[in-house]
Amino acid sequence: MALSFFNKKRKEQPTKPLLKVEEVIRETNDTVTLVFGADHASMPYKAGQFLTLSFNLDGKEVRRAYSLCSSPESEERLAVTVKRVEGGLVSNHINDNIKVGDELEFLPPEGTFVFEPEHKAERPVVLFAAGSGITPLMSILKTALRAESGSKVVLVYTNRNEESVIFQKELSALETEHDGRFEVKHYLTRPSGEWTGKVGRLDVETVKAELDGINGEAIYYSCGPEGMMQTVTDTLLSMGVSESRIRKERFVPVENPGASEDGEPLDVPVEIIVAVDGDEYEVTVSPDQTILEAALEADVDMPYSCQSGLCTACKARCVEGKVSMEETDALTPEEVEAGDVLTCVCAPLSEGVKIIVE
Repeated sequence: MALSFFNKKRKEQPTKPLLKVEEVIRETNDTVTLVFGADHASMPYKAGQFLTLSFNLDGKEVRRAYSLCSSPESEERLAVTVKRVEGGLVSNHINDNIKVGDELEFLPPEGTFVFEPEHKAERPVVLFAAGSGITPLMSILKTALRAESGSKVVLVYTNRNEESVIFQKELSALETEHDGRFEVKHYLTRPSGEWTGKVGRLDVETVKAELDGINGEAIYYSCGPEGMMQTVTDTLLSMGVSESRIRKERFVPVENPGASEDGEPLDVPVEIIVAVDGDEYEVTVSPDQTILEAALEADVDMPYSCQSGLCTACKARCVEGKVSMEETDALTPEEVEAGDVLTCVCAPLSEGVKIIVE
């Protein structure tokens, strides 16, 4: 169990703020958008960031990170889009039960997969999305169109069929509104017989074809399954695009949190120190646990959201000892070098580990 060296009793935690659901939009038969009674003025955020929603389900608190699809460059209310995941506890709850008037606990917007508009920029903004990976890119494309009047935006968007295209009507309306500045290129993998557009998944040749004529000042964002994003990234790099111009966000959970090329987690329980808000807690981490899992089990109030190494909500710093970390894409090389870790995909490699949550 957790032992505080300074306080034997846990401090009472503040009540989480609430967001009121003002509208529920059915995007597809398995996807809804929740529109909240708040905007960028009342809750600042950047295009591409996510909101963490917290629920009490089956007697347990569960948190999930959902990308904001609204744009901070408009007067839009904050909105997140949630696609039903087979067996997903929270995504099914949201799709089946959340209604107008409900109030949801949340944590403020976070995330490093962001678009920083440059108002005088004249550049191509090229986006690759698959399925629900469109969600953060929707925020990014609307922000680019509104904040960079000299830039052009291209969206290459892959889905299964016509019925599975999220934001279909809104994308069409944006193409009309920004004619000549915004183009959507749809790819379907299992289209109906009436489909006359492009068919298939993105491969090296199709990515190259879509990039024909794009100049060297372009910036690139991709979001979706790992395979799609790797194809896009590898193709861009092979074409000489600087890695600094490529951004990606993965929507697929890490399969084996806690292991890395730098070593294997210890095969016996190990005691570590976790410091949160100035209090230190002794936490026992079992061989099959991440540091986050062990700390939560020990009733330490840790920040977290996705639990998959994707969102950085659980970021902390390892100041003593060694840890392994399966997933580092959400951290910059400088952060990793400084000792920053994602506790949800992190496990001790040695005794004497101390983690500070800042």
